[in-house]
Amino acid sequence: MNIGRVLFNYIADCWFRRKFRLFLRGHRHISVFIFDIDNTIAHTYPSLRQTFTSEKQRHLTLEAFPKMQQLTRAIADSPSRTLIFLTARSYKMCGSTLEWLRQNQFPADASNVIIVPSAADKIKYAEMAVSEVSRVWLVDDMSYNHENGAVKFYEKEIELLLKMPLKYIGYQTIVRFQNKHL
Repeated sequence: MNIGRVLFNYIADCWFRRKFRLFLRGHRHISVFIFDIDNTIAHTYPSLRQTFTSEKQRHLTLEAFPKMQQLTRAIADSPSRTLIFLTARSYKMCGSTLEWLRQNQFPADASNVIIVPSAADKIKYAEMAVSEVSRVWLVDDMSYNHENGAVKFYEKEIELLLKMPLKYIGYQTIVRFQNKHL
């Protein structure tokens, strides 16, 4: 066990949880839209079949879904709505994640980008959101394994989301909206 990595992950986890809570507290009286990145607003899975010199380079080359760019900008422009990006990636990819969002004209800044280590951790954030805000929308495909030709789903996580007092927008709706097959 690498004590430095454990300490880094603990500090990053505390940082992102605190940042998320502060964001929610500042937006209690409006609808909060939580958007996943990979395969939701970014066409990620084809990059998993390619070779890159680094994970950062791979992230920066992802194709953005144009309709998702338009949707997130419309939400950000609304006085009664706000959005936050919640993605399962290595904490070390925070900078490149924010850089990609900005390069692709998503309404992102340091205050509304949250990194978690796994899809299961997104459930904790969804629980925080519904405890702080009255109207929460979660837009997340909750899928994986596209690059191997058989899309699989985080079924346990989806089941938990469906029991929460939030509006969950999942894979099928996202694919129809993107008008493109993942």
